Amino acid sequence: MAQGRIEPADRLRLIRRRALLMMLLGLAISVVVFITAPADRGNPLGYDPMDSKAYMRQLELYGGQENVLSVQLQQWFLGLWHGRTLAYTLLFIFLVASTLYWLVAGRMELLRRVEEAAKAAPAAGN
Repeated sequence: MAQGRIEPADRLRLIRRRALLMMLLGLAISVVVFITAPADRGNPLGYDPMDSKAYMRQLELYGGQENVLSVQLQQWFLGLWHGRTLAYTLLFIFLVASTLYWLVAGRMELLRRVEEAAKAAPAAGN
């Protein structure tokens, strides 16, 4: 074994550990954000225009039903990045990223092993 070369079994173990570390880091960050998130202050105007039937009617009148849906989607998306919902959003992002890393990196390592075995097989037959 050459100095600095990682064994194949150790590579998969390292990939799993990195994915677990990403998950735990995401959980820790999410917990910190959840605990330190300020209470919902509500709308600074004192009311939410989206609760008004007149405002909703104006939106629909000027832009149609698509306008109403796009405004609702925009408000939902912007709400993901504030307060306690930010903690849930970060947790979801970290879980998806670590799972994708684990799946893709693990699959690439297995494919690399198959390629090495295929290269070694003809050499062993000679």
